[in-house]
Amino acid sequence: MDPNGKPLTRRSLLVAMAGALGSATLASCGESSSTPSPPEALSERLARDLNKARAVSRTSVERRPQRRNATPQPNAQQKITVATLPKADLGWGNAQFFGALVNAMATARERSDRRYIYEDAALGFPGGMSGPTTSSAFSFSSALDSVAAAAPDLVLYLQIDHADLVANERLINLDPYLVSDEAFASTRFWPHLLELGQHRGVQYGIPVAASPSVLLFNRELAVEFNIKPPDPNALTFNDEVFLKLVGDLHMADPPTGGIGSLGMLSVFSPEPNSNGDYSASPAPLNFLLSATGDLRGPRDDFAPLLSDPAVEAARLLRAWVQDHQFAITDNRSLWPYFQQQRIGLYETYLAFAPLDRFTSSFGSIDVYPFPTLGAAGHPAYAHLLVGVLAEAKNPDLAYDAMRYLAEGLRANAVLPAERLTQDDVVRRVPALQPEGGALVYTQMLEAVYPSVSRRELGMITNGILGDIVFGTASPEQGMRDIVGRLRELPSS
Repeated sequence: MDPNGKPLTRRSLLVAMAGALGSATLASCGESSSTPSPPEALSERLARDLNKARAVSRTSVERRPQRRNATPQPNAQQKITVATLPKADLGWGNAQFFGALVNAMATARERSDRRYIYEDAALGFPGGMSGPTTSSAFSFSSALDSVAAAAPDLVLYLQIDHADLVANERLINLDPYLVSDEAFASTRFWPHLLELGQHRGVQYGIPVAASPSVLLFNRELAVEFNIKPPDPNALTFNDEVFLKLVGDLHMADPPTGGIGSLGMLSVFSPEPNSNGDYSASPAPLNFLLSATGDLRGPRDDFAPLLSDPAVEAARLLRAWVQDHQFAITDNRSLWPYFQQQRIGLYETYLAFAPLDRFTSSFGSIDVYPFPTLGAAGHPAYAHLLVGVLAEAKNPDLAYDAMRYLAEGLRANAVLPAERLTQDDVVRRVPALQPEGGALVYTQMLEAVYPSVSRRELGMITNGILGDIVFGTASPEQGMRDIVGRLRELPSS
């Protein structure tokens, strides 16, 4: 109703708004307005709506990346510093990765028309820590202070360090840049991979390479032992088939000296290291992923770790060490087994590690999937993510440089984060048979990734080894204790 008691129609509202707008326009030009003012109540309402619209507009503008400096001209060779983990401790074939990193930086420099030159700044080890890659106490965000003098713009980090970097606000939100980046498309990545660089739906990091956990099979050793290998089919290669194959290939070292054979390369530490962490290969996390497909659950309370498949995976790991004695738990050297090709199965990742280096140890290479323990999907990892540091001198320029670095890393990876065709996978992994390349392709399409932090990973591994495998807790009680400790951690 208007002040005269008449209904407020759409036409009368538009007339009033036009009058208000005309008055404001004339006033801004220094002219007086002869147009009657709208009713007082309507004026207040329009003023509130206008202020609200201004606030929304202002917020939207503030969220856009503010382009402070233009992209450098070709051959500008703008220095970009990239913070990375210590070179001796990045894992998954250190020498191979850092060779790929050097090549990736050179590729990025050339593809940017030499706009940028890249330098790496390796983080320092905190005092008394034996190795950040395996330490649950290592904080990537705190270790960044060790390279503060180098003023890094970008960061390469492991998947398990993502939560720490985000919680401590060391990464910028990439979404405003990605929406305007015509070269970026989320559909180009392998399924569910891009999500690993997100936190609550916001993109902070971009994966550059990935790989499923695959088992390299020494067919020549199987021929020597007169073993008919099972079908490398993910649907049928379950825990029973897996254990039988490892057992058939395993031969204890003779008491008179020399070596037997390892059904699978497996090392479990019976005691924690100086950081209080146990280590195990193959990783218990892979068995849990294969059993549950999701470690956290829809309520983010780690309920899947209490399920029957998870408990049975823990029971398998205890039997692996205590009953079957498949794992090395002492200090014997692994080199003789490699040198004499006495290893039946070897777990590896293909992200940056070319398989050609295994041919001298394994001869003919065949690949098996990680054993299926109940859940749909195959254990896989994002091997390095790249992000822009919050303290970057020029975030706009750093994002542009990040695009080229990610492109260079993908170009030098065996399995880049962006999706390949099956034929591409076969061509990139020539050491495998075409059937093996096809299996890797399928695994990437059905991959499941561990969405756990470094501290959570440490709690899971330490609990399984310390309490269940080498301790006295039953698998049921041990998993309940692990979940209880995980739930006590502060939520991020």
